Amino acid sequence: MTGVIAGLVTNYPRAYGQFDRWAADPDYGGRLDVGDLDLTGKRNHILRVALDALPAPDRQLLSLLALLSEATDYDTIKALNPHVPAEPASAPRRPEGGWDWKYLSARKRAARVMYAAEMKAYQGYLEAHRAWERSPERALVAQRLDRTVADLEKRGLLQVDRGTSRYDLHPVVRSVAAAWLPADDRDRLGQRVIDHFSSRPQNPYEEADTLDDLQNGLTVVRTLLHLGRLPDAYDAYKGDLSHALLYYLEAYNEILALLRPFFTHGWNTPSPDLAELAQSYLANDAGIVLSQLGEYDQALAAKSAGLNIDLDRQDWDNVRIALSNCTWDLYGQNRLAPARRLRVLALELAEHLGNWRLSDAWEDMYAVYVDSGRMGDAERMWAALNSRGLDGQWAVDIPGHAALLHARYLFEQGTLTDDDLSRVVQIATAKRHRQSVRELHRLRGWWLADHGQWAAAADSLSDAVRMAREADITDADADALLALARHHLGQLADPRAEAERLAALRQPAHLHLAHLWHALGDTDEATTHALAAYRHAWADGEPHVHRHDLNRATTLLRTLGAEIPDLPAYNPADDPPPDWETRAATAIHDLLRQDDNQG
Repeated sequence: MTGVIAGLVTNYPRAYGQFDRWAADPDYGGRLDVGDLDLTGKRNHILRVALDALPAPDRQLLSLLALLSEATDYDTIKALNPHVPAEPASAPRRPEGGWDWKYLSARKRAARVMYAAEMKAYQGYLEAHRAWERSPERALVAQRLDRTVADLEKRGLLQVDRGTSRYDLHPVVRSVAAAWLPADDRDRLGQRVIDHFSSRPQNPYEEADTLDDLQNGLTVVRTLLHLGRLPDAYDAYKGDLSHALLYYLEAYNEILALLRPFFTHGWNTPSPDLAELAQSYLANDAGIVLSQLGEYDQALAAKSAGLNIDLDRQDWDNVRIALSNCTWDLYGQNRLAPARRLRVLALELAEHLGNWRLSDAWEDMYAVYVDSGRMGDAERMWAALNSRGLDGQWAVDIPGHAALLHARYLFEQGTLTDDDLSRVVQIATAKRHRQSVRELHRLRGWWLADHGQWAAAADSLSDAVRMAREADITDADADALLALARHHLGQLADPRAEAERLAALRQPAHLHLAHLWHALGDTDEATTHALAAYRHAWADGEPHVHRHDLNRATTLLRTLGAEIPDLPAYNPADDPPPDWETRAATAIHDLLRQDDNQG
């Protein structure tokens, strides 16, 4: 505010820079009656006065920049230069350009398009455009823009980072400048921003390595959201852009910030201004991101809302996908029994729908079999995937996540090799599935730690931890395994403090922490975490357990001389399905019966 007021005083035309005269002048500082306003009211009032004092081009540029959500470079400012004279009206359609031109008789041509008149108008357009390009005003626009930028900076309204040559607005200035715009001007200027960023050269999204590679698309989506054009914003977001953000970059917090305006209240209430397909798509994306951030309750609420929309539309492909996606949140909640119920339901639907859908459902069941220790079933499912999935192409073109699952199968079988790991890392990297690459680094580190190769383990686990932190998430397993490796290498300055930090995480990696405390010689802490690991691996109770982790926790408890807990088996009566699952099961079974009867 001090900078803005200084800018007003500096530009006071009756006595440049003289504060007392400016403050006393009823046409200038004297009309800043802020005595009865609270701090926010004073701030906004002063900013509106500062905006009113701007020349029209300066105010327009500030408004254009207010529609952007972050700092920009001078090339963008030049493209949005408010001093550029308006182009002539767009060219009339050439009369001979219609698809039916050659089929019309001479009389009909003249009657329909008035050829001579249109050609004359078109020539007039060309002359006007040439005159516009040669106009003195157009030649001076660069100098005028420089003065405008300097003036806005001097007035305290535009911030410039000299080191990066980036131009930005203070968030409060941005908010007030955007709100100051009349609706018609906001739409007109917003469309200029959209047109500019839509027309910029853009590498394919599948080649994106950083958020900077996606800035054009992100700016278009944010501007459309700012203008309240939710359906258009959805069209700009869906598909390649959302896929790049989610799978290539794991930009989870960026996605949530982008998606929030699409929802009216919580993550389970997409805006009614969107078509149902868009509501389902966005709810599913929000749920996937929330799940990755560990917000499993919210994630399940979002995905189940999308599932209900798909059921309303009888969009069975998306029903199957939604059921599969919901299972990952149930796994996050350590609810293995309902997760398996949903995967069996999704498999029934996929078998009914047939074709490529089967491979996804088989992959989900493969994960269930591996986790629960049903290795014979897992082996048969993998063989089915390789022989029939994706019309026989699946074995040649294995998805990145499937490669990760198979590596986990080999790991639990005790047959995993470094060559296997290198191969699946190559597959996941080629697919640009960042989450799978990150989890493969963790798996390789665990495998190396089991073989006592602590230095190599620390290298792989460091990659996993780094990638997780880059995505603003916590990988508790990789963190704890890395601490164990570094302890064996003598690289932890205070091992107990590190173990205590890891134990305080939201979802500690109890099994690996138990091994760390055991290595530190603290049997009591090791036993505490081994018991917690056993209870977590028990999950819903037999047969819905994490079999391999349960075996590991059992072995460690016996090594520590601790008693093995006696926990109850799973009781279906204590686990009734939620309403959305019941609705999905009823709808799918009705569909199967109807088609069986028709057959």
